[in-house]
Amino acid sequence: MVSCKPSPRFLSTTLLRFAVFVTVCKGDSDPTDGFTAVSLDESNFKLQQPYNLDPSERYSFENGIRKLWVYSNDEPFKQDSDTKPRTEIRMTGYDYSDGVWQFEGHGYVPSGTTGVSIMQIFGADNQATSIMLRVYI
Repeated sequence: MVSCKPSPRFLSTTLLRFAVFVTVCKGDSDPTDGFTAVSLDESNFKLQQPYNLDPSERYSFENGIRKLWVYSNDEPFKQDSDTKPRTEIRMTGYDYSDGVWQFEGHGYVPSGTTGVSIMQIFGADNQATSIMLRVYI
């Protein structure tokens, strides 16, 4: 299997295409036109929470709503890791390195929270992240 990582030029071109798409697609257009929904089940969601805590202490899933939280004094997701504390869900099961994908979801960041990473896509050349959406309130 060949691994594809987008180059900075690819990302710039993609952002330009997105800007053109947004400019051209006005009116009643549905942004999901042309995309096919894929099914997800629990096997597609891999939870990472502070290693010393039970998942239920930083995650809940009720009535179709997933809630994740982390505190600045939490431990990292695995012992001996030099990363900051995190509670996150990694999406697995599909090859996102090829084709055009769209993610849709709703997010809520409580007032007073800062530095929250809502979404991150790995795979950029010379660094780990292609794109990241962070919230600072």
